[in-house]
Amino acid sequence: MLAIRLALFCALVFLTTVARSDTLVGAWLLDDQPVVMAITEDDGVFHGVVTENADNDEAVGRTLLRNVTAAGEGWEGEIFVARLKEFRQANLTLQGADTLAVTVKVGFIKRTVTWSRRAQE
Repeated sequence: MLAIRLALFCALVFLTTVARSDTLVGAWLLDDQPVVMAITEDDGVFHGVVTENADNDEAVGRTLLRNVTAAGEGWEGEIFVARLKEFRQANLTLQGADTLAVTVKVGFIKRTVTWSRRAQE
């Protein structure tokens, strides 16, 4: 009986992880700048790379998100903060199916940027 409960628990955890992993994967457009990021997933860890940047061609191919994993109702990981030229801890949450909020706290300052899911072409 214990083995059955353990198997059911493991299946539930696995299905929850699989269901959540698809929600971040895709192309995301930064709401206030012409930047597109592609988020991919590898073994439950998400990474985001700049695929388009109308203002800065050199940014294309740069890692923007790294080591993002599920945490509570959202995800935690690191985002590259261009002004600081370094990665900082970030919290990611979905606000609906097509809006991603990324919050970064630096000292006493907290900033949230919003990304919109880009329709597949």
